[in-house]
Amino acid sequence: MGHTRRMSHGCRAVRLYAGEIEEYWAFLTPQASGALDLHHDCRKRAGESFTADTPLFAARGPSPRQLTWNGARSAIYRTITRSNITRIKDNGRYDVQADHGFRKRFNTILKLDNSINYNIAEKLMGHKNGLDGVYFVPTLEELFAEFKKVMRKLEV
Repeated sequence: MGHTRRMSHGCRAVRLYAGEIEEYWAFLTPQASGALDLHHDCRKRAGESFTADTPLFAARGPSPRQLTWNGARSAIYRTITRSNITRIKDNGRYDVQADHGFRKRFNTILKLDNSINYNIAEKLMGHKNGLDGVYFVPTLEELFAEFKKVMRKLEV
């Protein structure tokens, strides 16, 4: 898996949009890292072999290929339905969007913690943030140091 890196505290870094102009690193909590390991173990037991180009999440089928946006969205909707999460529909829209709600929560947790560097919080969200997005290039370790500050709040 060329797009992931093991970090301390049982976490993992995941490169999103690798090779694209939008490329950035995101981090998985220990709980999410464990779930990803279980997912990969299941795929390996099913006979899939992993290389640097193997997709992090693969679509079902005879050959592994990157999970599409629609496939990911379907998985999120199935999870919401199975977990009995209550969402309120008003004028045809839900109060919390199924897929965007995760980013919104992450952004809120980052911004409510005054010890988090604002520019790094923006980088963790994948935002460019003006000229700081171009000239301010923190290392993976610097990004992870800020992530660790809110990591436990994300596992609630």
